[in-house]
Amino acid sequence: MARKKKAGARHACGKLRQPLTPEKLAKDAETQAQTMATVLAQPHRRGSTDQRCESALGRFVLAQWLRSEVYDAGLSYAALMRRWRAARGVPVDLRLGVGGDGDGPSASTVRGWADEIASIEHQVVAASPSGFLSMQTLVLDERDIPSAQWTEARIALVELTYALGRLPVSAHPFVGLTPARKTDTEKAIQNSYCA
Repeated sequence: MARKKKAGARHACGKLRQPLTPEKLAKDAETQAQTMATVLAQPHRRGSTDQRCESALGRFVLAQWLRSEVYDAGLSYAALMRRWRAARGVPVDLRLGVGGDGDGPSASTVRGWADEIASIEHQVVAASPSGFLSMQTLVLDERDIPSAQWTEARIALVELTYALGRLPVSAHPFVGLTPARKTDTEKAIQNSYCA
């Protein structure tokens, strides 16, 4: 004859759950607070819980008060460059979760990527040649840049955002600023670069 099971809530594995006591709840809250304090104490976060703080590009975008579209454009450019480099045989860092059939992209697809990259880079270099190199350090190398390069990198990232079509030319690239006309946008951008 089988034993009767004790009544009560159970875990998915069938084990009986222990009742929650005030002491257990307090201990769980304390553990969670300690974990959060450890996360926020990391040097690259500086107390921020924003997920963009994990990358050099994200920290730069937050520090410069740039819109999220600028961050998204940087990520898109990095993904495009990784795909193109991998297809051309250039060693790239491993990104898990990317599937495929093993054949790789077609030659016409790789040529399309190369043309797109050339077009984007031409537009960004025309706006700021030195900023282009700083932007690549942030986006592709995932390293922070010295503050002396911030202005040029900001110009290049904003131009990258426009080149990828992530931000309409009439929109302002900085958070909270929305000039009414394109000329106002250009003046505001130029003024902010000089600051």
